[in-house]
Amino acid sequence: MPLLDRYRSLDKWGRRYWWVVGGGVVLLVGLILWLRAVEHPWEGKTARRVARGDRLGVADYVQIYAYWAGVKVAVVIALLLATSKWWWRWARGDGGEGALETVRPSPVSLAGILVVLVLGAFLRAPTMDRLVMRDEQDNLRRSIHGFHEIDRRSGEPVFREASWQDAFFENRYANNPVLFSIAAKASLAAWRGATGAGREYFDPVALRMPSLVGGLASIAGVWWLLLMFRMPVPAFLAALYLALHPLHIEYSVQARGYGIMMLGVVVAAIYAVKGMRRGRWRDWMGFGAGLFVALYAYAGSIYFLLAFGGCVGLVLLARAVRKSRPDAVAQLVRLAVVGVVAGAAYYQLIAPSLPQIEAHLTNKYEKFPLTPRWLFHAATEYGGGALFIDGWGKEDRNSTAEVAEFLRLHMLPGEKLFLLLVFVLTPIVALLGFRRLAWGGSAGRVIAIAPALAVLFDYLHHQFVTGLYAYFWYWIYALPFLAAAVGVGLAEPGRWMRARRGDGGGGGVPVLTIAVAALFLGLFVWQTAPGQPGRMHRPKKAFAPYSVHQRGKSNWVVYADGRMLRQLAEEEIPESFPW
Repeated sequence: MPLLDRYRSLDKWGRRYWWVVGGGVVLLVGLILWLRAVEHPWEGKTARRVARGDRLGVADYVQIYAYWAGVKVAVVIALLLATSKWWWRWARGDGGEGALETVRPSPVSLAGILVVLVLGAFLRAPTMDRLVMRDEQDNLRRSIHGFHEIDRRSGEPVFREASWQDAFFENRYANNPVLFSIAAKASLAAWRGATGAGREYFDPVALRMPSLVGGLASIAGVWWLLLMFRMPVPAFLAALYLALHPLHIEYSVQARGYGIMMLGVVVAAIYAVKGMRRGRWRDWMGFGAGLFVALYAYAGSIYFLLAFGGCVGLVLLARAVRKSRPDAVAQLVRLAVVGVVAGAAYYQLIAPSLPQIEAHLTNKYEKFPLTPRWLFHAATEYGGGALFIDGWGKEDRNSTAEVAEFLRLHMLPGEKLFLLLVFVLTPIVALLGFRRLAWGGSAGRVIAIAPALAVLFDYLHHQFVTGLYAYFWYWIYALPFLAAAVGVGLAEPGRWMRARRGDGGGGGVPVLTIAVAALFLGLFVWQTAPGQPGRMHRPKKAFAPYSVHQRGKSNWVVYADGRMLRQLAEEEIPESFPW
């Protein structure tokens, strides 16, 4: 067996190379066989619809765009295989395979994060079974579950079930958080299997469970991220702040992709730190996987990908140019290869959605500038989890002078402490935290700078390029990193006092840190509590027997018993499901 003997004679890098090439060949052959087996874009009903100029369905988009994406991905794989000896030679080396300090949380630290997660679950549980609201119902009927209506031909009620293909590829409203839709559909299938419920029913708790899991896991992820910088106290404070934050609470339970996305960006950050410090292939694969999860759950996290990936790439490029590490070039090549592979996988899955998204954003999407009023609302949401909607008067009151007038007339008389929290204390604490993180080497600087760059890219692109309307929560990929900075910033006064006393490594938590954290978090909880006048807070429960959302000429009615009904907008809505 000369081939086996030759394999045994190779070193570990040689053996890994042949495993990589073998896997790539298997993947390429499988993809080519799939391309040959599927119905091609120029065949069948899809081709006839295209020729007639008919409206295309989800299956048509899959037949056309998944096929051509497969062709492009096959070319990418072939090019990677053809150049594999070159890039593998550059990517190999042991400089980045040395020892990495292992994160070993103390029993106290583990107990602390467990308490925080229990608290986080307790705060989120009351909203899990509320009625479906806003964009949740779009995904519920189009991508996850389905709806009832009267069939136009037979005049009989029918249930239009959303298929698995819809979960993966339906995106006419450009708002399908695909990874969430897949997870939610699987969660509902498990719920029906456990309860025996019919396919026309859904359960809001099972629907929202993937968001809850993602949101709580992102809290643990922020805690772990700061432990990697040897900051156990800031890690606990950051996790606690995130668990208490109303914006995180809301989007950890909404039936949307934001909870999973926040987990993805935190996982990407954790593996980016590992990659910049040690740089094993598995570290860069974890980084790519985290970005893939974030982007597949929420396409708006593309700004985070560009900022974070760009910052990491610049760090590695600077090391390679300066030759500051023997493995600098290897790390850069590894990051590039992983990026190409992860990007190809994402493109293959998202390709059928792209023409649907483009059509919606081009023809139907509302365009609106991000005005000073918009920025004010964004600040109050992220700084204090509250949206102030009373007292503005006309909807077009958006100038800086009108925002100043609103502050003078409606905020200063009764919201002085809230303004102090949002516009003074939180920025100061966060800046202290980002400053401290920036001292943590290149990895810390990326954690401190990249999220802010992502928000800046997002703002500039929306404001000066696309003009598309952006909602405040579109920047929520930055919230875990704001929490990390707040946690670090709250611990800074205690660290300074300890440094002045020359107690750099003493045990225990400084009294000053406890005092500062208690005052800040106490004020935060007090000022973000629901029920205060003049603020819009998300409801804990929806008490009506149904919720209604109008889209075009149709009303979409979601009943508390777990069924959805489509009606014409002018028809009277039944108090209970009619069939």
